[in-house]
Amino acid sequence: MEIYNTCMDNKTFNISMPKALLDAIDKQAEVEFRNRSDLIREATRTYIAQKGGMSVEDSLTVTEESRIKDSLNFSDFLSSPAIVLSCAYRPQPNSIADIFTAGSKAIELVEHPPKLRDMGWDLDTLDRARPVAGDYLEVANGKRKLLRLYRDGQHVFSAGMGFFGHAVNGTQDLSSNFNLLSVAELITNFVTFSQSISNSLEKGAGSFVFTIAISNPQPDGQNKKALELMAYDGVGTEKAGKLELEWAERNIVIQEKDAMSVERVAYLIYSEFCYFFGARSDELWYVNKDNREINKSVFLRAGM
Repeated sequence: MEIYNTCMDNKTFNISMPKALLDAIDKQAEVEFRNRSDLIREATRTYIAQKGGMSVEDSLTVTEESRIKDSLNFSDFLSSPAIVLSCAYRPQPNSIADIFTAGSKAIELVEHPPKLRDMGWDLDTLDRARPVAGDYLEVANGKRKLLRLYRDGQHVFSAGMGFFGHAVNGTQDLSSNFNLLSVAELITNFVTFSQSISNSLEKGAGSFVFTIAISNPQPDGQNKKALELMAYDGVGTEKAGKLELEWAERNIVIQEKDAMSVERVAYLIYSEFCYFFGARSDELWYVNKDNREINKSVFLRAGM
């Protein structure tokens, strides 16, 4: 089994180059609807991968990364805490068959994504899928959650505290507390959705590049506000960790040949989320610690 975790950590630096080369970069960037920095990053990543210094699967492309950030422009996600989940596929280029065709499998999945139970934390928005700019399908549920499926198969789900924070027992401020049960269930549903979408790829899926990210914007001139995880133990709630970073992100690459279960893949993504908040592997809630899988029975019991 091959699993890779990567974190985006951008740094700015000065670089000099001949004017003719810079002009060529700007011209190519214009053709590809990128900016200069985007093109240089992508060219560097591709060069290093070709030289064997980094697997292409170790990181997202500039386009894939920008889609994750673009989802935060929905609702008030730029000004309040939000979680973003993404799945991109390798090999690329690739495409979803009949993505905009009425009655297609892709549209059916976006409008009716698989879920573990009714009234749970899932991707279902009750919205009708619509093409946006001929590039992706989009569905949304008010200001709570957003799902986009792109032509190349990448799909991005984002949701704010109105989705993740509700149903946390007690008197805690729901604007800064994540209901950990909701995160675990959502991740499990997202992995199931990703596996279903992979069946519509024209070239299939050799590997899955999952991304889990948390945005925790901080108001200017105010004290840094920590996000807290709240876990329900059947009686009351218990603090499970806290996060003070403004942005946290990890990639988890899953090779299709390893044929891991949904519960196992969901555990790997979920554990990275919990690590953001300082939780250790032996402190994770809602998992089977012996085989390191998400315990789906917890969600099913919650729905009874």
